[in-house]
Amino acid sequence: MADRPSDTGPWPGDPRPREQWSIASAETLTADEEANLATMIRYAVLYQNRSDDFESIQELVIDPYVIHGPKGTRTERPGDVKPDLIAFRERSPGYEGWFDDVFVGGDLVARRLRYHYPEPLPGRGSLQCGIAIYRFENYRIVEYWNAYLPIDMGFD
Repeated sequence: MADRPSDTGPWPGDPRPREQWSIASAETLTADEEANLATMIRYAVLYQNRSDDFESIQELVIDPYVIHGPKGTRTERPGDVKPDLIAFRERSPGYEGWFDDVFVGGDLVARRLRYHYPEPLPGRGSLQCGIAIYRFENYRIVEYWNAYLPIDMGFD
């Protein structure tokens, strides 16, 4: 059994209290941060909730933009979003997505997200939680990173 002084803080990987989650957020955002946050929220609502407003998605990202995720790094063109979202809808009727916490710091915005699938597919389960970090240039998404918890594991 390991022993550590109580003032050392939590062990690496231990849950942290909610008030310690902030990665660089401030109560008062700059005008640039507000614009980046507005872009991210609009993008998340359109993309995560599988909107039909594909043209708006194209206005929110750089062409092409870079995605760093569990399957490696790739680029995506805004026009490629439409067929992917339509196919996703056909595979996952009743899908719901939302985000809980958002943190803003300069040209970066991070959000915790959750997806719920009412009809799980093999290997996917019914819940997927993760975090996405977006980088902006001229108030448009140029790059983002995403990482996910194991299937059916929540943040709680």
